[in-house]
Amino acid sequence: MSEIREEKFEKAGYFTEDPCVVCGKRPAKLEPRFYYAFCIDHMDTPPAEILNTKAGDAAWAAAWAARDRRAACRDFEHEDQEEDRDMILQEKYGRGADGEYDPWRIAVICIILNRTRSSKAEVAIDKFFDNHPNARSMAHAEINHLEFILRPLGLSRKHAEAIVEMTKHMALRMWNTDDHPEWSALYGVGEYAADALRLFIDRDFSVEPHDLYLREYKRREKRKACASKEPK
Repeated sequence: MSEIREEKFEKAGYFTEDPCVVCGKRPAKLEPRFYYAFCIDHMDTPPAEILNTKAGDAAWAAAWAARDRRAACRDFEHEDQEEDRDMILQEKYGRGADGEYDPWRIAVICIILNRTRSSKAEVAIDKFFDNHPNARSMAHAEINHLEFILRPLGLSRKHAEAIVEMTKHMALRMWNTDDHPEWSALYGVGEYAADALRLFIDRDFSVEPHDLYLREYKRREKRKACASKEPK
């Protein structure tokens, strides 16, 4: 039983330098929603029970605020495998040959993910970009071939056509004018894709995406930016 509990604690979250808020024991981990530390003996204690116990303590309130600031700015050191696990598909496949995020690739990923969150999505996205790494490569794309790539995801011919039309529309709006495009005005770009384009291309972190994975990406990026400003 102790081995099971230790294994559960190992998977519970990130280690923190703070002691457990209940007993002061270390090592402790950070509760991801409320940013308090818990040890292995108190990892199953409901957050409401801990908060209600400490709510009237002025010293706890000050410590809470300090922990919250540190947690918001802490640059956790992850193993490479953990970083790969945390990366969303826009991060993994959204960069062009120049190493910068490509709005076309971000839009393609979002069009696919907006219609399916299947575990096969990454395989299809990887295959899609192997065949069509950039917008220019779509000039001679065949709808039947695109449909073949997307079919395992349960997507139809109209989804392949949507990507082609989006490519044409983006080229017309971005590369033939000096005006920055309004992302939501592009063909096939809904709220989800527009939020992703604002985050990845505009680096506009004032956007409040509804998508869970985009919210997590925004949180990680803001944490990195905050940590980089901390005095060494």
